[in-house]
Amino acid sequence: MKLLILVHNDFNNIELGTTYSIFNYFNHFDKITIFNPNKNLKSVTGQGNVLKLDCENKINIEEYDAIFIPGGKGAQTLRKDKESLNAIKHFKDKNKYIFAICDAPNVLYENNIIDDSINYSSYPISSNFKHGLKRNKKNVTIDGKIVTGKCPSASLEFALEILKLLFNIDEVNDFIKYMKADLE
Repeated sequence: MKLLILVHNDFNNIELGTTYSIFNYFNHFDKITIFNPNKNLKSVTGQGNVLKLDCENKINIEEYDAIFIPGGKGAQTLRKDKESLNAIKHFKDKNKYIFAICDAPNVLYENNIIDDSINYSSYPISSNFKHGLKRNKKNVTIDGKIVTGKCPSASLEFALEILKLLFNIDEVNDFIKYMKADLE
């Protein structure tokens, strides 16, 4: 399983940091790539300069099985980034996994990647925003190969639900027990 993490500057540190840490620590992905298509961008920085990560600008999108898009202020940049939106659409068109949290699912809805047939969670932005018919207030929602999270505090649950979806449930449950120090 190869994962592409699509990141823009001002991503939410908790959403990316928690999810990325869980994925790395579980150590079952064959490859995880931090990606932004802007060829002039060699690294991305989260809100408040807490995390700074090197990123790739050129990839073979066909080799990836899943894409993860964190939210934060970076979602505002994603809204205008046609190349990134096309990359996400590629995953939908190929029936691959899409993981998005916070404002990122709202961006996916705005761009018809998530439509009114999809159940999803997202950050509850202004009441003027037109949410999808099946948007809900759950921390995490799984609808087929689309996993969405509501907000930064949902990041741990979001990451663990993705692992449960992708990998051997017994191994994931053992990992969760280890994380909770429930070793007896």
